[in-house]
Amino acid sequence: MLLDTHALLWWLHDAASLSDRARLAVSAADQVFFSPVSIYEIEWKAARGRLGAYPKPTNLLALEAGFVELPVRVEHAHQAARMQGANQDPWDRLLTAQAMLEQMAIVTRDPLIAQFGVQTVW
Repeated sequence: MLLDTHALLWWLHDAASLSDRARLAVSAADQVFFSPVSIYEIEWKAARGRLGAYPKPTNLLALEAGFVELPVRVEHAHQAARMQGANQDPWDRLLTAQAMLEQMAIVTRDPLIAQFGVQTVW
């Protein structure tokens, strides 16, 4: 399974915002992936004051948690650009494309991601 950006942050910081179902699914998964797309989104928002400061880079926390980096490939970019749907957020589109092409569920609370036809967990 692949973590959406908010799910990654909430897992790493043990936030109550992460649903019980998502928490159980991540705990039970053999492998959990995070994307450089999420790292970019976090850094971009933090640089603009839209997220709080974290004492350690999120990618290092994710690796320490045992999560696996899912690199962005050209195929993911092509898929994200071609998808039809209401969600125009470029980060969401890339994460969704990665989940689709890698045949993974994505842990997200965002209902617009499910509209792309990818399996979601929340």
